[in-house]
Amino acid sequence: MRRFGLICFAFVCSFVLFLAAQLARDCERIAWGAPEKAPFNLQLARPAMDSQGLYTVEASQILPRWDVSFGLVLTYLNQPLSLAGNGDSLHVEHLMAGRLQGAVGLPASLELGFGLPFVMLSGERVTAAINEPTQLDAQGLSDVELSLKWRILDTSRNPVGLAAIVSGSFPIGDPGSFLGAGLPVVSARLVTDALLARRRLHLLANLGARFEIGSHKLLQNDPRCDGLDCSTSATPQLEGSHHLLWGIGLGWQVVRSRLITFVELRGQVGLKNPLSTSHLQSASEAAVGAKLYLASRSYLLLGVGRGLHFKSKNHQLGSPAIRAFAGFVFEPTVGDKDGDG
Repeated sequence: MRRFGLICFAFVCSFVLFLAAQLARDCERIAWGAPEKAPFNLQLARPAMDSQGLYTVEASQILPRWDVSFGLVLTYLNQPLSLAGNGDSLHVEHLMAGRLQGAVGLPASLELGFGLPFVMLSGERVTAAINEPTQLDAQGLSDVELSLKWRILDTSRNPVGLAAIVSGSFPIGDPGSFLGAGLPVVSARLVTDALLARRRLHLLANLGARFEIGSHKLLQNDPRCDGLDCSTSATPQLEGSHHLLWGIGLGWQVVRSRLITFVELRGQVGLKNPLSTSHLQSASEAAVGAKLYLASRSYLLLGVGRGLHFKSKNHQLGSPAIRAFAGFVFEPTVGDKDGDG
């Protein structure tokens, strides 16, 4: 236990030092009129690594050793980004994405996963000087993601499960036009969950942080930016920053081994100017859905969601007016759908 505590302490110290260094990054200002240069990823909701989680909220359980999981998750977003101010506007009206993902169980209570998304989007921008809409259309591969989950406490032996997930994403396609972050991103999350009501009720909670490795990004319609502090303008602006990540979920087995319904809340909080109403870097979203097991080795995922905008005309990063999602996951040896491993 002493060694484990020392490792945790070293991890926290490294986390704080890394965060302090990254918050002092230089600023790269991008005008609304040039969204083709905008390296922002609007697909911030990542589906869970395997069948143990809900839609995006992860569970602590992992795949048995050398078992594999494959899946395809399709998502439609309506207005994942909407900015307006000073007579100018930028709207991403529609975004469709397909995510191919997979995972494999490893020794030492580990699981390795990957995700490869393809994105298509359309929208328009209007500048006050021209006052005519210009179409924004883009399609291509987004950022590929690798994740490693370590199960610390097993829900089959403990009242509460605990796991840690470390992820990294890397740009492989065009970083412009909101197709991807355009730079490496690392994240870390703690996952805890519990199975109650004779293992029919599944409660889950995730908490973590995401860091962009590279120059600070600011998409704004204001000429004022001194290269280091871009927070002086009240004009709505989209800021690329580090974020705290959170998510909570509840799943219920309506029909054992056949139908699971769920609800989840998730979001992000920008670590720079988190309370600013003009820096649209914090977001939250709610989703409901169901997992229908067609056979013992496969299930269908269906659901809808909505960003919590609180009547604001400016939508926060990746927080849509409407989200619809569907997926199919195939795990060749899955027979434990109640999450006890």
